[in-house]
Amino acid sequence: MTAPPVPAHPKQDKAALLAAFYGYLGGRIDSVARRSSLLMAFLASFLGFAMSPLMKRDAASVSEKVEFVLSHPSLLIGVAGMIILLWSDLARVRRADDLFSRIAFSDLDIGSLQDRYVGSQIDDLFRQMIANTRVVGEFLKRKIRLYNAGAILFAVSVSLYVIGL
Repeated sequence: MTAPPVPAHPKQDKAALLAAFYGYLGGRIDSVARRSSLLMAFLASFLGFAMSPLMKRDAASVSEKVEFVLSHPSLLIGVAGMIILLWSDLARVRRADDLFSRIAFSDLDIGSLQDRYVGSQIDDLFRQMIANTRVVGEFLKRKIRLYNAGAILFAVSVSLYVIGL
């Protein structure tokens, strides 16, 4: 007869759950970034195609190019969509001074960081992990909002081009 399994400590359960959640958020951020990159490639191809009549001419001046883009709302909206999609790919995270941020992003001595980690109360570390998870979640929400705006501008740009604008 085997002994019943020893139940995991509740704090270990918290850490495992939060680690899985970090993995989930990281996967979502990666997914949004891949979709954004693909949409940027489509949008750049569309803009290149839409501007091809101007580019076929020998030496179009800068003023002719600007006039051409300004006279076609589809191109203006496409350029705006590209800017928004590029902006969504920039990593903008608030500066943090908690232990986990120091471990991940600082050049501090590993030994002192390890000593601080080992000496910390588990509830305090868990609170910091929750706070960091919220920062990552806010970052993901911002990326999704910008991606959605860029996708809408892409669809509007192509639609306007199809109807001749």
